[in-house]
Amino acid sequence: MYSKRILIDFRHIDKKNGFSTYLIMILKAIDSVDREFFLLVNENDFDFDEYIKTNKNVKFIKAKSKPFSFSQNYEIPLLIKRNKIDLYHAINYDIPLFMFLAPKCKLIATIHDLIPIVNKNIHKRSIIKNIYFEIMFRLCSFLSDRILTVSEYSKNDIVKYLKVNPNKVTAFHCSFRGKEIPEKTDFTLHKPLRVFFIGNNFEHKNILAGIEAAEILKNKNIGIVFNIAGQRTQYTDELENYIKEHNLEETVNISGKISEAAVDELFKTSDVFLFPSLAEGFGSPLLEAMNYGLPIVSSNKTVMPEVIGDAGILTEPHPENIAEKIEFIIHNPQVVSNLAQKGYERMQSFSQEKFNKNILSVYTEVSNG
Repeated sequence: MYSKRILIDFRHIDKKNGFSTYLIMILKAIDSVDREFFLLVNENDFDFDEYIKTNKNVKFIKAKSKPFSFSQNYEIPLLIKRNKIDLYHAINYDIPLFMFLAPKCKLIATIHDLIPIVNKNIHKRSIIKNIYFEIMFRLCSFLSDRILTVSEYSKNDIVKYLKVNPNKVTAFHCSFRGKEIPEKTDFTLHKPLRVFFIGNNFEHKNILAGIEAAEILKNKNIGIVFNIAGQRTQYTDELENYIKEHNLEETVNISGKISEAAVDELFKTSDVFLFPSLAEGFGSPLLEAMNYGLPIVSSNKTVMPEVIGDAGILTEPHPENIAEKIEFIIHNPQVVSNLAQKGYERMQSFSQEKFNKNILSVYTEVSNG
């Protein structure tokens, strides 16, 4: 069962983004079994000494090539051949294209979502970038022996848009293990109401609709403070211009990327978590909000209903609809504790143990196939 040599691309581990979160889940999975794994890393990118202390069965293969570089297309297959690797797992669509240099090695690729090509009308990208994404996703789906993805919604997109056999795509949810904090007991709403969003400031996150909803409530003399955290982008400038032009400086606050302690404080002191995104592959902030006992008002698009279930209020992601749902919570505070309890129950479905079982079984199936 565990005789094959498996190499996993860990070059994103220090990027502090969705890829690194996914890799930490994989690290916990391989730590749960007594067998050897190989991790592909870049030199000096990360201090792996701590990982070696916790997992004696991990060995590292160092690559000079960075993710998305041309040189990785031949360097990684040559490293695979030299180290007699049986299975290589690329954790995104950025696969080495010259895998014919290592013909005996199987290839697994994780495609988290198809937002770059399915929702390209949302982003202000050049035609060249759109063509690049289209080509790379299609090459990835063609060259891979198995595609992993993080939701049934994303699997359906992959099958539909990339014309992939459904049997080639395996979908299972990411795990979630939030901070161990006491379950919330005081659900008294603040005045003004504190609404929170966290996520990179990209167009598809639809943050402007949330800001416009806050403006609608302000104009109805309903007190609200909307806090927005997450990595700044060019789109952030548009959001800040709107805030300034509409005199919303006291209603909306964009803090950019903040410390973990500051994120923790905002989750603890907010009344509602707002997630108006138009497209997600998974949406881990939703589980984070459940962990803090926050009622969720979310878009009903793409994967959100699959992740949230009945633990939140789903709505069409337009400003008027969002404002209506937030106002409903204000006038019906009894629903807050009910949604919080459903959230606590819901997040238990996303366990690390389930993730371990799923990914390790795929490794075994593909490497032995």
